[in-house]
Amino acid sequence: MDNAKEGEEIVPQAPRGLKTTVYVMGVLLVVGFIAVFSTIIYRAANMGNNPATATRGAGAEPWSIEATLPAGAQILEMSQADHRLTVRYGSHDSQAIMVFDLKTGQQLGRINFTQ
Repeated sequence: MDNAKEGEEIVPQAPRGLKTTVYVMGVLLVVGFIAVFSTIIYRAANMGNNPATATRGAGAEPWSIEATLPAGAQILEMSQADHRLTVRYGSHDSQAIMVFDLKTGQQLGRINFTQ
């Protein structure tokens, strides 16, 4: 307390490591905000560039799929993944799987299973 004058308040010095930590966290916050806002702006600007609609063009009529099932066959299961629609159907003596491309509506293939 030799250097303190009478009536002055003594303020302890912050450790150097604490100051460095605060500066680094501040920089990380700024970089994080820039990343979040730039991602939001990028996605908002590219909303119309959806590849599922790009192949048909603006104002195009929606496509439809017509698939003929064998007599007595029923659809047993449908699933969708990676722009593909898989339809499993069957009758009393056979089953099959048809795969369609959801971007174009075209049938990609058929797998037949018989007993």
